[in-house]
Amino acid sequence: DPVGRDFGARVFSSTGAVGHGGYFVPGTASLRNLAHIGTGDFGDVGCAPGGAGCRTGVPARGTSRA
Repeated sequence: DPVGRDFGARVFSSTGAVGHGGYFVPGTASLRNLAHIGTGDFGDVGCAPGGAGCRTGVPARGTSRA
């Protein structure tokens, strides 16, 4: 299950998105979160309801896991 904990998923908020194609609609939480992920601003990602751990263990901006 790609959204399961065992898979390593980090479930972020997609509020406002309708359907799979809705993730990239301007004004949605999903687009804002994808932008944060793409720019490395992981601490600014909004977690899905009940998914407060979506930011747990992510590197701070400008750091590397390597």
